[in-house]
Amino acid sequence: MVKTCCVYKCRNVFNADARSRGVSFFRFPKDKRKRRVWVKAVNRDKWEPGDHSWICSDHFLHGWHGEDPSDDNYGPTLFQYKVTRSEEDLIREKRRLDRESIKEKHDEEVLLKERETASLQFSLLAHGSYCRAEEASDDNDEDLCAITTDTTDDVNIHLTCDSGEIGLNIIKY
Repeated sequence: MVKTCCVYKCRNVFNADARSRGVSFFRFPKDKRKRRVWVKAVNRDKWEPGDHSWICSDHFLHGWHGEDPSDDNYGPTLFQYKVTRSEEDLIREKRRLDRESIKEKHDEEVLLKERETASLQFSLLAHGSYCRAEEASDDNDEDLCAITTDTTDDVNIHLTCDSGEIGLNIIKY
């Protein structure tokens, strides 16, 4: 039986070419803990290594596996199918996230300013009508209906007065 590496997309075969490149092949360990680490690192769905399952030295940091669980070479860690992101990709991603963050902050500020402006306009409209009515009622209650309103910013707003026995109501519509 030919020794081939069981890692996905690894084409290493135990032959003269592999020997000349210094590629070694290892069986899966018998130790349950270490075997579990290796199987998990290979990451193949519903797969268990058999007697003829091998893994090549290309998947270990220094070409050899270690016996210490705290060692980086305890299990295979180098895989071609796992694409590592370049430094440029990381920088580009950071710039994109920064742009999105700045845009979100700007949009929030614009929305906050719009809300403040709307609130201020509503407050001025409500308060302005109230103050004019109060000023007129202080001077003379009967002249209340003769209030001239400044409608430079109000379009099509009519002021009506209702003087009854209970009080005086000014309605803007």
